[in-house]
Amino acid sequence: MTKSRFLENLREKKDIFQSKLTDFLNLMISFNNVIDEEKDKNPEVINFNNHLKMFKAYIDSFKFINSFEDDNYIYWLDINSKRTNVVLTATPLNIAKKLSSVLFDNLDRLVFASATIVVNGNFDYFKKSLGLDEEDCIEAIIKSPFNYDEQMSVYIPSDIQDSENINAFVSDASRFILDILLQTSGKAFILFTSYTMLNQIYYSISKKLKDKGFEVFLHGDKPRSQLIKEFKEAENPILFGTTSFWEGVDVQGKNLSNVIITKLPFLVPTDPVVSAISKKIEEDGGNSFTDFQLPEAIIKFKQGVGRLIRKKTDRGNIFILDNRILKKRYGSLFINALPSQKNIKILEKDDIIEEIE
Repeated sequence: MTKSRFLENLREKKDIFQSKLTDFLNLMISFNNVIDEEKDKNPEVINFNNHLKMFKAYIDSFKFINSFEDDNYIYWLDINSKRTNVVLTATPLNIAKKLSSVLFDNLDRLVFASATIVVNGNFDYFKKSLGLDEEDCIEAIIKSPFNYDEQMSVYIPSDIQDSENINAFVSDASRFILDILLQTSGKAFILFTSYTMLNQIYYSISKKLKDKGFEVFLHGDKPRSQLIKEFKEAENPILFGTTSFWEGVDVQGKNLSNVIITKLPFLVPTDPVVSAISKKIEEDGGNSFTDFQLPEAIIKFKQGVGRLIRKKTDRGNIFILDNRILKKRYGSLFINALPSQKNIKILEKDDIIEEIE
């Protein structure tokens, strides 16, 4: 096997860098020992002491990540073409032990409350992922204050192209999304699972929407908080978003009356964390899809649906364009996760356009 000269040079430079970091740390420690007696009364000394602790923590993390010795961690490089830096990352395969030592063991009681931690009618996945002891848990599913049966309608097109056929799906979904937006005067979040599909659909219909007088917002153009602020103030806003717009966004009132979910939000299997966790589950005799990827997707799906109804007077529509929800065996789990089972309408695209307001 031929050795890589690049990797050999990289390791050598890494060792030199690590050595220089250690030398500089020792200088800081020596200086801190000289000024230590002033730490209780001089704010500058206190500030230096804090920076010393942070620098030491950085060096410890750098050494830990570069050692690759702990099998309970996943290690990878994060390279972003928009930035000049490369981020070295180490993430635990399972956070249960860490949570137990730094949180659970130090508290008498703890309350977990969320609208999206139930999967398939129970808390099993949530408890397992956090390492919660079954015997110590008191559980309750509390009825929502919202009347989803009256406030929400769900539309699933039966004749849309299969999402696995990317080009055909993008073309079909673009036309259908445009028809929905024109019929409902916008007021919509369009949620994607990838920037690639977001950009494909955005650039195929955004000009037509702008020509019709809609205010169109694109994830990434501005900070999320600014996009949301402008969306709330706009006349007939439409937002194309991915990832972070599925959760933690609160837009109340008529300005958000439609949420369009383009694809079921499964994790990217090639993501280093997803890949490593899936491999570990399989090695332990489990099924990575049913034990990990599916419940994670259902939770994300519920979060996306949850963008629509934010108060008791909100009303609107959910559109789910991924026909796997109808064709795959697991699709019923997503349908069952919807907060209303009353107004789920499976129709052809043209019939949906005719029916919606």
